[in-house]
Amino acid sequence: RSRRVFQRLQGICDQMCHWSEIFSQTHYLPHMAFPFVLVFGADELSALETVMTLFMYWGYSWHATFPHAPAHIVDSFDGILKHSDARLHRHLKNLNIAPGVLCWGMLSTLFSEICNKEDWLRLMDFMFAHFSRTEFVLLAPVAIMRICRASILAAGHEDHILKFFRSRQGMRIKEVIALIQDMITTVPHKLFSSVL
Repeated sequence: RSRRVFQRLQGICDQMCHWSEIFSQTHYLPHMAFPFVLVFGADELSALETVMTLFMYWGYSWHATFPHAPAHIVDSFDGILKHSDARLHRHLKNLNIAPGVLCWGMLSTLFSEICNKEDWLRLMDFMFAHFSRTEFVLLAPVAIMRICRASILAAGHEDHILKFFRSRQGMRIKEVIALIQDMITTVPHKLFSSVL
């Protein structure tokens, strides 16, 4: 809605494309960068450096199977959800939805599509406070799915679930964070192999 914000976002995306040409072909970069454009406002350098840092530490292997979703990350998501909530995993599979791909959609946009502003800020505060715990990057989308499990299990069609995850939801973000902290102790170490 704001031309100034749009120009800042466009500038950051342009700089990311100069940094690595592959970003000129990714569809998710604007979704991932947009919240940081809002948070940092006129400080475009800080927004750019934050997005670059995220890719250097969390997203360094995201383009391993580009243009497809990174298979190793998708497989990790799938395994973590199956281990943590077999019923939810089975329900998604029965609706012909790949749970790992659904989680990848959340991560690749850094939760900017599903979280409202306040929840997104709280989640990012937690993630940044534990920046070196790369396992949390894999646990966050699964935790969100588990917190929203009642809505997912009530959905009887693939389109309803996809629409749900592409629209902002009021998230019980404290419960999401608590679940991430719980899962780090209960999920087998081998399921984090994609980020270790």
